[in-house]
Amino acid sequence: MTTDEEILARLDNIEKRMEKMDAALENINSILKKVEQNTYFGCYLEGEKLD
Repeated sequence: MTTDEEILARLDNIEKRMEKMDAALENINSILKKVEQNTYFGCYLEGEKLD
């Protein structure tokens, strides 16, 4: 392989890994949104009951 071909192959490999990371981050974000929807994040005073 020439140097240019090696560089292009490495860039292609990096691009594939970045796509996998992007998909993983989207999955994590989706999970966090579900957690947020199912968790009470508000502040409340001591003695108050949660609705």
